[in-house]
Formats: sequence, structure tokens, C-alpha cells
Amino acid sequence: MRPLRASAAPFVLFLTPSALAATPVHIHGAADGCPAPRQVADALNGAFLSHLADVAPDSDGIVATIEDSGSRYRVSIGEIVHKFIDDELRCDERVRSAAVFLLLQIEPPGLAPEPKAVEPRSSRKVPSPALSSTVTAPVPTTPHKRPVVVDLQLAAALGGNVDSKVSVAGGGALRLSVGIQPVALALGVGGQSPVTLHLRDAQAHLTRVPIDLDVRGRLFFGRVELAADLGVAATVGIFSGFGLATVRSSTRLEWGLRLAVQTQVWFGRLALFVAIESVIVPNPVGVVVYSAQTAEIVGYSPKFWLAGLAGLAVRFF
Repeated sequence: MRPLRASAAPFVLFLTPSALAATPVHIHGAADGCPAPRQVADALNGAFLSHLADVAPDSDGIVATIEDSGSRYRVSIGEIVHKFIDDELRCDERVRSAAVFLLLQIEPPGLAPEPKAVEPRSSRKVPSPALSSTVTAPVPTTPHKRPVVVDLQLAAALGGNVDSKVSVAGGGALRLSVGIQPVALALGVGGQSPVTLHLRDAQAHLTRVPIDLDVRGRLFFGRVELAADLGVAATVGIFSGFGLATVRSSTRLEWGLRLAVQTQVWFGRLALFVAIESVIVPNPVGVVVYSAQTAEIVGYSPKFWLAGLAGLAVRFF
């Protein structure tokens, strides 16, 4: 019988990374964020050699934090912070970018881990997150930020003139905004069903077609966008009298100041929004009643208009 020879090869096969001491890496952040900490941890565990990622609230290992702010998100580990921009809210791409960034900081290329004996967790020495700040590894490129953002809003409106005798009417509005992330230009056009003007010794119907050009300022809090518009409004007003011996119609143009605030909640490229807008007309149009011999101004169009809007927004770029 031939004697058995000892071989080291079978034992080498068992010295895999899973058998080495795994340094914990805790991913902190909102569970429903984009990217979600759990997804980033799963991606890291598929690439780590000597670490183990989880979402435990512990701080006994390396701690990485993910903060989702809508079109922007940041990933930090120790004193190293990297900011990303993603206007399209591509969560899968965000998971990959965050995982690559953390992997390069924790296990830089070319630094293979040295095998070491398994130690009890209580006696294991965990490197401080501050040590990772000395690693000079390349940082992944920030996702490309589109220089121009184009949004289109379609809304139903309900409002009217605000004076001693309020008349409410329904309508709609279409508004296009083009700009960069915090500031944009908005062009809107709308239509409104007739309102009744109660004038001195007469009544008239007024149908409004407002057109406005505004500067829009925007703030983002995760998926929520807050915006304010300030601009000029040119309103085409169609006046028609009724209840008079002689009824005439006329079309006039009014200039005013438009102010609006709105809230949008984005779901990818679509958003639901509500808004309140007001239009102030410094020089309202006079309403004239014509008789057989004279023409008399019996009142003016309202100076202040107020409306509420609700609808859908689409982001094209």
C-alpha cells in the first residue's frame, strides 16, 4: 500500500474571503431613499473582498451615509463627501455610482487584503473611518447634469375677481418652463369661462384669456419641489353687455403683475402639482355704455384676480 502524502492544496481552497475577518461597513440613510441603503449594501457585498456591508444602525465599524435630496444626493464616509446630480432620478444608476464610490474608498484597486486568522468580534480591531481619508483613490465621475430643464404643466383652474361682488369661473392653463435647476423662465397661456361684472346701472360678461411671462425660482426637498413665479401678465378681455337696449361687445388688452406659488411632487418624469396665482391690474379697463347720443363709463374691470390650479407636469429634459 502506498503511503498517503500530505498536500497543502485542499487547505488553501478554504482560505476564501468569507473565512477572513470581515470588517463591518454600515450604510446609513432613509430606507425609501433613492438610492436605498439596502440596495447599496447588497451591491457592495457582491464586490467586497474583506468587508461586509449592512444597514445596521451600529457605529462600531466603517459608517457610510447616503442623503437623498431629489435631483441631488450625497455619499459620505468618514470625512470624505461626494455629491452627485441626477435630474432623472435613476435609482438603479444611483446605487451603482454610490457603490463604486464607497468601494474605491474602502478597498482601493491594487490593495489586496492580507489573510489573517478569524478573531472573535469582541476582540476584533476595526479601522477608524477617519483612516479612509488618507486613501488617494480615483473618484467616480459625477453623472452628467443636463444644462437645461424643460417642464410642461397642464392644469385646471378655478377662480375669479375679488371685489364686493365675487364672480367665480372655471378654466384651464398651459405653462412651459425652461431653465437650469434653481431658476427658470415660464410662459403660460390660459382661458376662463365668462364672469359677470356688476356695474353701475348695467351688467357685463367678461371672458379672459391671460398670457404671462414669469421668472420662476425653485427649491427641492427630495421629490418635493417648491416654486414661486413673478412676472408680467397680458390679458385679452372680451366684454359683452347684457340687459341693455343696445348691446355691444369689445376686446381690450390689460397689463398686470402675476404672482404664484406652487408645490410639485415628482414621480420620475411626471409630477402632480397644486398652485395659487394672483394677477394685479394697476390700470383696469373702463366699461362703456353707449346711448343714442353719449358714451358713459359705468365701471371698470376688476383690479385683482385670484385662482387655484391643480394638474399634471411632465419633464422632457
